[in-house]
Amino acid sequence: MEVTLTENEYKAAKFYGEKYYLYIVKRVFEAGCSEIEIIQDPANKLPFEIEWRPYYVWRYGNYI
Repeated sequence: MEVTLTENEYKAAKFYGEKYYLYIVKRVFEAGCSEIEIIQDPANKLPFEIEWRPYYVWRYGNYI
């Protein structure tokens, strides 16, 4: 799974640091099975890659 941030979202996450939260909703289309993962300060804690400007991609499997 990949999480993609726009350039503005990534810059906001860098600027706000610990005040910025990324909410990931998993299994959205499965009835009654969705869950939310909340990550504080994702721009400084997660390994984002610049794949195609202006997008920043976090490869979900590389976290934890």
